[in-house]
Amino acid sequence: MTIPALSNATFLSYATPNVVEARLHILARQGRNEEFLELAQKTGSTMRYATMLIQIGRVAKAVEVGIQAIKNEFSTYIYGL
Repeated sequence: MTIPALSNATFLSYATPNVVEARLHILARQGRNEEFLELAQKTGSTMRYATMLIQIGRVAKAVEVGIQAIKNEFSTYIYGL
């Protein structure tokens, strides 16, 4: 019996944070970088997303992601006061 692969959209409909982390780990080990990036981005795993970007040589994009994350945190802090 063959179990069909799950799309990231299907996976996200029932995944817990621990399951997402496990899936990211598996994708990274299998070298499925684009799928890893898609899942990390959709689940808000910014640090994992930026780290993978650096690992695959997209440093400029990783810096852009990091700066945006800092801006978002700052905005949340300022408007939350």
